[in-house]
Amino acid sequence: MNIAYVFESFLPNINGVITATLDLAKRMVERGHKVIFIVPASAQTPDVVYGIPVVGIPSVELSVYPGLRFILPWSRIPEAVIKREKIDIVHITGPSTVALASMRAAKRQGVQVVHTWHTNLLSPEYMSHIAKGAFFVSILTSIGRRMFKRFLTNVVITTPERLVGVQLKRLYPHIDPLVIANGIDLSLGTNEKDVQLRDELFGPIHKHTFLYVGRISSEKSIGVVVEALKHLSKRNVDFQFIAIGDGPDYDAMQRLVSHYHLTACARFVGRIPHETIMKSGIYESCFAFVSASTSEVQGVTYIESLTTETPLIIVDDILTHAMVDDAALYCKPGDSKDFAKAMLRLIEEKAVYESLKKACGRVRMKFDGEQSADKFDVLYEQILQGTQVSS
Repeated sequence: MNIAYVFESFLPNINGVITATLDLAKRMVERGHKVIFIVPASAQTPDVVYGIPVVGIPSVELSVYPGLRFILPWSRIPEAVIKREKIDIVHITGPSTVALASMRAAKRQGVQVVHTWHTNLLSPEYMSHIAKGAFFVSILTSIGRRMFKRFLTNVVITTPERLVGVQLKRLYPHIDPLVIANGIDLSLGTNEKDVQLRDELFGPIHKHTFLYVGRISSEKSIGVVVEALKHLSKRNVDFQFIAIGDGPDYDAMQRLVSHYHLTACARFVGRIPHETIMKSGIYESCFAFVSASTSEVQGVTYIESLTTETPLIIVDDILTHAMVDDAALYCKPGDSKDFAKAMLRLIEEKAVYESLKKACGRVRMKFDGEQSADKFDVLYEQILQGTQVSS
């Protein structure tokens, strides 16, 4: 089987969609399938990743969000690639101009399309990147609902989380999303780690080090975490905070850390390649993973925390509960004081901490990358045999 995975953003950018899809692609190659990547090209786009060829399409970066790139939707490059490589399945990973061009190309070539809806793009947190103010966000959301329909028609739709599928079906009654969880390599939590690399990247690690890995942007509510650190610093406890990642709010968060006089205990270290992060063992070395994001569907950094048995402190909502279960302490959305309270509780109550670590070991099993690959492998075969039809 020949499979083309289509990305809206690609390396050296790092996000959960890229990480989960790369893991899936590697497993498809191991099963004997031919795989290629179709991506919006930048000057830093690699030619090959894990032995898989990368086809870069000329693009320009969109100012609305760093890392998101635009190609001409009528570009014929995807069609030429699909035809040349004799692609059987085009698997898109989100609505984008690259996806639109690839979907059109697939239709003209009679190739079936799978669309995994990874991100809640219609949430106010994401729409606020483009429009400012509740009125304009509301208008843009309405436009987005109509626009996204074309990405959810005549394709086989999957989503990592059942509840997201329910929400999508309410908006688009014609679809019937299939649920296939994001998967990663569960051995990442047991592989030998490079302590010297960790120390070079992050310096000494405090026994109460809180870790964040992800975009530094408003939809991730990283400012709530910094505010929580301010509250926690007023208590009689020692702690450390490390944030790995880049994004539009990176400089603003640096200034906020300085404004609250947290530079001695809080550091934003910028973007680090995913393989380097995992090799360093920073997850296992840290006390807990923290995120105040209200826009997660099935965040891969959450899964990585579970895999490395690193307890989580996250926002209390129906999606995070469905994903993480009892391996986390949950906080009110946008409430930095409640967040600080949870951080303090985890420091002071050892029994709670140990209970969360134990729960991580149990919950992580549902995100086994091999199981996810099994399900996609079967799905692809069903599509080709005509027993799984598109929406």
